[in-house]
Amino acid sequence: MAKMNLSLFRLLMIFFFLFNLCLSCPGDQKQALVQFKSLFVKATNSSADDPLFGLYSWNSSSDCCQWERVICSTISQSRPVIALYLDSLVLMSFFEVTTISFRVLTPLFGVTSLMILDISSNNIQGEIPGHAFANLTKLVDLDMKHNNFTGSIPPQVFRLRSLRFLDMSSNELTGDLSKEVSSLQNLRELSLEDNRFGGSIPEEIGNLSKLQQLSLGENIFVGGIPSSLVSLRSCKSWT
Repeated sequence: MAKMNLSLFRLLMIFFFLFNLCLSCPGDQKQALVQFKSLFVKATNSSADDPLFGLYSWNSSSDCCQWERVICSTISQSRPVIALYLDSLVLMSFFEVTTISFRVLTPLFGVTSLMILDISSNNIQGEIPGHAFANLTKLVDLDMKHNNFTGSIPPQVFRLRSLRFLDMSSNELTGDLSKEVSSLQNLRELSLEDNRFGGSIPEEIGNLSKLQQLSLGENIFVGGIPSSLVSLRSCKSWT
């Protein structure tokens, strides 16, 4: 009887181990996030154990679905990562401002299940490489505000057809705003204020029929406001 109970206990332990294994985040995604943390720590000369760092719970020995700033799907058995809230990771002071390269973010762009990506307020600098977003086709919310991104918005961003919220405000983005923005037919909020966009505001922006908030102020656009904007019946606020 004792042997039977012991065997049953072992079977239950194996079952729970396999069950928890199935419910943990995918190994390749955990590896990508750990790699990002390593690159970020190195780029900012931070301590991986600093509680202010924001990623101290991230380690390869635990389930990444339990980490802070990480949300996993509760619908899929494989528990893929669907949201990363990585805002304000860089600690800034009046005397010292840390800047990091966009390359630090490279591992994150392999997490193709992402629906929400927030990398705002991190003083990230450099041009946005288009290939970075080529595989993030499930993105619904992309927040890149309050950084130091330069150059133009790559066309790959305008191919993220599931996007509902796009915020690239308070950067150093330049060039004309592409008429391809009209391909983001699911957009509810578009925030591009406080950049250095030039040229004219494209008429095609009036085709974003679901848009509820539009912010284009504090740029160097020329010409008037496109007449097509009057067709944005759902837009409750625009500046």
